[in-house]
This record gives sequence, C-alpha cells and structure tokens, in this order.
Amino acid sequence: MTEILPFDAAAPDAAPVVQSVTEQMRAQAAEDVLTLMAQAVQASEGLQVNQALLERVLAQFP
Repeated sequence: MTEILPFDAAAPDAAPVVQSVTEQMRAQAAEDVLTLMAQAVQASEGLQVNQALLERVLAQFP
C-alpha cells in the first residue's frame, strides 16, 4: 500500500457502502432508543422487562 485515498460518498461504487452504513446506524439507533426507554421505565416505575422475550417478539418484525 502506498496511498490511502479519502472516501468519496458521491462515487457511483460507494452507494452500497453508504446504504449499508446508513442502515446499520439506523438499526443501532433504534436499538439504543429502545434500551434507554426500557431502562427509564424500569427506573421510574419499578418495572421489569423480560429482555429475552422482548427480543424474540421484536425479531418477528422486519
């Protein structure tokens, strides 16, 4: 390797990479929000969430 070029998001062959990273970031953000909401409810109301069951149910939805 002699050179590292900066990533060009506008390049035609970059579209799949940009799409994949965008989808991964959206999925991770949604998971983070769900986790934070569950933790907030647990803390404020003294509730418990069956995380394993919740994940199985959510896995059924695309």
